[in-house]
Amino acid sequence: MQADNWALIKKDAIHLIFLTGMFFFAVVGAFIYFSITNKLRSARESAPEFFQRKEIFETFSKYHRLADQHSWPSWLPAAFWIALLLAGAFGALLVYWP
Repeated sequence: MQADNWALIKKDAIHLIFLTGMFFFAVVGAFIYFSITNKLRSARESAPEFFQRKEIFETFSKYHRLADQHSWPSWLPAAFWIALLLAGAFGALLVYWP
């Protein structure tokens, strides 16, 4: 009986780690995205208020075009996609881990 409880706690701890990882990387991705849009607005460029699939690509292309002119880090869009990928990976692990 005691061993069954420990196995259940261990399984729940793994799921908690996956859930935490998913939310952490989603928040990091949102922070990166909104820092990109704030940089674009400071350069008086139009930027969307919220996430929209088509506008994310347009926003990142504007950012790439202006990054050298304003001495912005050019790796921010890549960091956004990496954070999004990691959030998705942790979410998939959360759902499909036995």
